[in-house]
Amino acid sequence: MWQVDFTHYRLTRPDGTAGADVEILCFLDDHSRYALSVTCHQPVTGPAVVTAFKKAAADQGIPASMLSDIQAWWCPEGPLIVRPAV
Repeated sequence: MWQVDFTHYRLTRPDGTAGADVEILCFLDDHSRYALSVTCHQPVTGPAVVTAFKKAAADQGIPASMLSDIQAWWCPEGPLIVRPAV
């Protein structure tokens, strides 16, 4: 099973001042805790999630299931387990 989530992060410029706000998207193998994909976006969008998933699946194979609790705009019914078609 894979897990997917994202978090907000404010970058810092070399001079120490606040930089851009970004969102870090991570796909994680639930068993090994291996980060399958870590990408940075301004902001995370549906197409960015699909692209990151396809790249991770091409490299690691399609997961048996996927767990996500990402924002209501992506999963309005709450935590969702998806079993991708093979």
